Parts: sequence; structure tokens; C-alpha cells
Amino acid sequence: MKEIMANRAGIWAIAIWCACAYPAIGYGEAESPFHDAAAYWTMSPEENKEPNILSLVIHGAVQTGVSLQGLERDASLQSCGDGYAAVFDGGYLSVPAEDEKRLALSGSEMSICIRMRVPSGEWDAPILGKSGEDDTASYYLSCTDGAAKPQTIQNIFGQTVPTEEYFLFHQPDGYKRVSASSQLIEFRIGLSPSREALDTLGKISGDGDPRILEEARKGCMRICAPVGLIGAKDWHGLVIRFTGPKVQLFVDGVLMDEEFPIGDLRTNAAPFLIGAASSHGEEVSGFHGEIDHVAVWNRALSDQEIELLSGGPGHAKTRAIEMLGRTPERIQYFRPNGFNVRLGDCIPLYVNDTLHLYYLLGRRNHHGKWWSGHGGLQVAHTSSQDLIHWQHHPLAIPITEQYEGFVGTGSCVYKDDTFYMQYPVMSMLPSRKGGIFTATSKDGIHFSKESEKPIIDELLDNAVIWDEREKQYHLFAMGGMNADKQYTLNWFTSTDLRNWKPQPKPLLVENEREFICPDYFEWNGWRYLLEGSLRKAWRSSEPFGPWTCQPLLMEMSILKVPKAFPIGERRLTAGFIPDEGWGGNLVVWELVQHNDGALGLKFADEFIPPSGQPITRPFASLTPHASGDASAVQVHSTGALEMGMQAAMPRNARITMLVKPSGKTGRFGLCFRGAGLYEKGCELQFAPETKQVQFGMPENGQLAKEPAAAWFVPYRIDGVEGLEQPFMLDIVMKDDIIDVCINNSRTIITRNNERGERLFFFAENAEVDFEDIVIRPLLDYTIEDAER
Repeated sequence: MKEIMANRAGIWAIAIWCACAYPAIGYGEAESPFHDAAAYWTMSPEENKEPNILSLVIHGAVQTGVSLQGLERDASLQSCGDGYAAVFDGGYLSVPAEDEKRLALSGSEMSICIRMRVPSGEWDAPILGKSGEDDTASYYLSCTDGAAKPQTIQNIFGQTVPTEEYFLFHQPDGYKRVSASSQLIEFRIGLSPSREALDTLGKISGDGDPRILEEARKGCMRICAPVGLIGAKDWHGLVIRFTGPKVQLFVDGVLMDEEFPIGDLRTNAAPFLIGAASSHGEEVSGFHGEIDHVAVWNRALSDQEIELLSGGPGHAKTRAIEMLGRTPERIQYFRPNGFNVRLGDCIPLYVNDTLHLYYLLGRRNHHGKWWSGHGGLQVAHTSSQDLIHWQHHPLAIPITEQYEGFVGTGSCVYKDDTFYMQYPVMSMLPSRKGGIFTATSKDGIHFSKESEKPIIDELLDNAVIWDEREKQYHLFAMGGMNADKQYTLNWFTSTDLRNWKPQPKPLLVENEREFICPDYFEWNGWRYLLEGSLRKAWRSSEPFGPWTCQPLLMEMSILKVPKAFPIGERRLTAGFIPDEGWGGNLVVWELVQHNDGALGLKFADEFIPPSGQPITRPFASLTPHASGDASAVQVHSTGALEMGMQAAMPRNARITMLVKPSGKTGRFGLCFRGAGLYEKGCELQFAPETKQVQFGMPENGQLAKEPAAAWFVPYRIDGVEGLEQPFMLDIVMKDDIIDVCINNSRTIITRNNERGERLFFFAENAEVDFEDIVIRPLLDYTIEDAER
């Protein structure tokens, strides 16, 4: 049964073109966000005499004008509602054909707001919009089953990596796993990308996933939010904002997801429906829930308007903590809040007693902007004056133009009271040049992009240094392959950071691989070059070579894109530990310099997570030749594997000990988060004879034969000296990260999701004593704790 609703009949669709205020329903003196909405529906039964009223048509079971009571009414008024709702029991609403033109939005901006709830908690139906198939949809909000989405995706290197849906719904014991519900709120926007954009995407996709390129050809882009994070049965304000360079989904004023469109909003002939969708020419309903109000704009709402529609800034701050967690005040192992967010390459700058740590921020495992590799990266920022307490800032270099494929790894320097960021941009449109651009800032927080044209035409990750002797800047950047099929590290000079002159010879050539995201720094008369995935490091006693290669710092190959920075006479380095793909968590270690200039690594005191008082765990022998107590363990093997354990270990802890082996033969070590009789866990194995240390997984109750696999490289470090002599171990276990410092000279780090509570001590054909064992549970410390 269909019924035209107008005047007193129930739901009002109001296109309000005049500026007006609504102090009676919670706006205070602020102008209503609905004053220029293309369409706005309240659920009040009251007659409304506003001009340009559009009618809606009821299809099936929809009850309108239901009065909200008590706290529900208060929350409605606080979120720009009027205290009334419509109850859907499988029915839906449509717009008469003569009014559809008001909702046929186009161009590069639009916004949608809906306040709603699903009392059953089952978000499994269409919500609203002008839907259709992937190649015809205009804008459409619905719910879908995240567990049914693909679990893997292919990057531009042809490597198979997990999707975010895998981490959310499938990864066993994963720290991002959402167990409450596998449903996703999904917004699908239809775009009309230009032919040159599609051609560019085809060229840069490499061995990337063809499904992404197919979505680009269909002009379909999606953003989402897991229902299990937001409170499945509660009222929520959902806002979608399309600004041109970004399409964003806010829940209760909190940014949950964003993507980076190419093209304008596509119009279609599908009807605008609330509580249903159009599929293959038929209207499909099934929504069971309540709706407070709905509005559509042909412009992008402001941040302040989104907060107003979501109960105010205080409510949004509270909801951000509830949905995404508290912001860590300590920075080690930091990962920005968000269900699909990763921290990538770091750009540190220490100036005026403040460390500015800029870093790349990415979503969906490096698969944004219809690109299986780099799309959608932006530069974020956090800072500290003591390396312990950190303040998080707005994006430093966001994507602000559709042609910007990503903002890449650059450099930040300070000159004449001004911060200069030299950042690379990949252009998605051949009509707009990519390359290295400059942005400036007076406070290091708010940057202004200086020019639409690049200062260097080539797309180059770079490192910039000041040469006091020559009074000029040097920029070192990834080059290509020369005539001798060698990879080059290119070299530019400048006196003003804007005009760069290429040098005739590269700074360095390399036979095996490109110089990805290089770093250059000076320390005690030595100059060092690091490469982004750093299977090698180079040093020289002269500013620009000749260079000596140090190939042993494999731990900095596990730590991706390390960038060094000075703290007084010390040198620290910041990078990220990957999470089954590009990006992950921040790791900061301190560099160690030996007499010959060679580098080592150790924990930096300021970055060790805070821990509580020591606890004791009794020892239990699992084989005849293992003995000990809470503070000392002895494992003596003349051949077969011998082991003992301490049980009931805390999940997150700092463990220190002195390891005293006897001779070079055999293998020995620890296994964290173990279970059974050495059946599960994260094994840390030392092999003095081969000078190797590796992480691995127990194999049928025996030691791992091969190191665990990292992204591109194994979790193994080589050339570790002194393993046959006593050495100190310092171990931090934090969530899914296990970080180890060996004798204050080498480090190794891994990820592990095992949930066992046993710490195994083992030896095979080796004798080893573990002494001075101290176990301290980590403290959970956030910005909110510091403020209290």
C-alpha cells in the first residue's frame, strides 16, 4: 500500500533555502545546518508551513511521528533533531518522481546526514540513497557483511597481503579483531573519473589487484565503519561528506573512514529511497529500525556543522574514545587510532628543543585511491619536548587536490624561523605535474602548500641536509638505473630550498636495488647513508664519499624506512614495523657508534614503555636437565632439546636478564607467549656459531628451523658478535609486538598474536644460564591519564 504524506500526514521533506535558526531544538544561537539543505526530513507529526515542502511516499510498515521520551528526546534535540522518530518494520520511503531532481546531486561536493538506530543490533539492510549497480550508483548508504569481503588483496609488487576485513573479522587472536559483529556500515559513491585518470591508474597498477582497477573503471568507491565498534543497538548520527579530494564517513562526529576520489559525483535515474535500495530496476527493502531525521546537501558540511549534528564536540570526543580507543601518551609502538589506519615512513626533525615527528598516514593496507600500492597517503604529525610526553596535531600535509595520488616521504628542515617540507606527490592526471613540492610553516604544525608546480619535476623520496661549509642545501633522492644498469642516488643543491640544481654525478651507485627513501646524517665526524628498507648502510669520513658499506644491520631492514635524528650527542632512528603489508606501528631505537664508525642499535631509554613493580613467577622443569627458580634458570643440554618454563606471564611486560652461555655450539633461547609442551609461542633463538639471532615458531614441540617471515625479509639478524659470552637481554612485549635488545648493541623485533601464558627457556646441544630475571608488567598510559 502506498500513501502520499504531506502536511499532517507524518514525515516532512523540507528544502530550506533561507537562513534560519532553531534555538528551540538545541542549536542555541548557531545557525541550523539545515538552512541550505537540498532536502531535509523531520519525523514530526506537526504541520510545517515552510516553503518547498517535498512529499514522501510510505511503502509498507513505516510508522511516523513517534515521540521520543526522556534521555532519547534530549539526545535528539542536542543533535539537531526535534524529538520525533519514524519506526521502520520492513517498509520504506520514496520521493515522488516530480521531486527527484532535487536529489540528483552532481559536481564535486555533497553531504548526507541521518540520525538512526537499529534496536535489534542487526545492521543488515539498505539505509538510504540513490543506489544501483557499481557502475551506475550515485550515492548509497547500506550495511553489508564484512566477513564475506575478500580476505586478501594483491599489491603493486604482486605480493598477496591481507585486507582490513581479514584483520577485523578473520585473524585469529588479532588485536584489531572485532568479535561483536561482522557487519559494516558502507557508503558507496559513484564517480565519473576522466579517461586520463583511468589511463594513469592502468599504468601504475603494476602487478596490483585487478579488482581495484575494475572498481575504478566502474567509478565505484567505498568507505565503511564496523558496526561492532560503534554500539550496535544505540542511536547514531551518520554524516557523509564529499569535499572533492576526499569522501569521509563520520559516526557520532568521529571520522571513521575516508577515501580520495577522482572525478565528480555521478548522477543516475534510480529513485531516492529511505530504508530500501534499487537493484536491477526493483526496490529492495528490509530495514528494521528508527530514524530521527535525514538531510542532503549539495555542498560539503564544515567540521563545526558535523559536530553540531552529532551532539556537540564534547560528545564526539567521548565517542572517539569509546569507538577507537584512547590516544597513547607514550609514543613507542604508536599506531594512529582507527580500524584501518597505519603509520608509515617517518620524517623526524629536532629543533628548538622539540622533536617534530612527521609520518605518513595510510588506510586499507596501502590500497587507497583505486591504487594497489601507495594511494591516499598523507603526512601526519606528533611532537614532544622530552621524548616521553607527546602531543598529536592535525595533518601536516593532507591531500587537497584530486590529482594528488599520495604525499610521499620527504624531508623537513628549519631555516630563518620557518619550517620547509619538501614532499613528493604522485600525480594521477597527466595534465598536472607530479614531483617534489614545498610547504612552509611558522609553527611546524600548520603548513601552507606553496605552489601548484613542483620544485623538482621527478617523483623522488628525498633527504635534505645543510652544508655549513658551502652554505647550501643538498637533496639526495632515489634515482633510476644508469647505462651500466646500476641504481643511482641522485644529488641536487640549493641555497633557498626552492630552486634546485642537479649535480652531474650521483652521490652513490648500487648494484642490487633502488635507494628507497634515503637518509643522510652526520655523527662524530662520520657521514652515514641509510636506505629505506636498509639491507645495507654506508659510512664515510668525508661529506660525500667514498663510501664503505655495512651490510649487517638486518634489524633495520625489518624496521622499515628508518630516519635518524640528533638528540644532543646521541642519534636515534624512527621507522615502522610492518603489519603484513605496508605500514604498521612506530618504533624508535637508539644508534650505537663503534670505534671504526660501524653502527649498532639499542633501546632508547625515553621510548621504553613504563612498567610496574617486579613480579615473580615460579619455575617448572619440563625435561631432566632444566632447573631454576623465579630469578635464575639453568638449561644444560648435551644433545636433545631441554627446557623449562615460567607460567602465568603477563601479556604485556618488560623482561630483563643476563644470559650466560658456555661455548659456541648449539642453540638456545626463549619462547614467549607459549602454550602446551612447546607447541605454540614466539621463539627467540640464538646461534653463537653462525652469529645469528632469529624469531620463529615452534614446530611440533621442536625448535624452529627457519626464521619467521617478515615483509620482504626474514625476522633474522646476522653478524651478532659475542653470543658465546655473557650478554644482557632487554625484552618488551606490547600487544602483538615483541621487541628485543641484545647487549645494548643489536635489536630485533617481530609481531606475534599467540595467547599463551608460558615463558619457555630452552637449549639444544648447548649449556646456558639465565640469571637476574626481572619481570615487570607494562603500565597502560594514555594522554587522558597524563592530564589527570
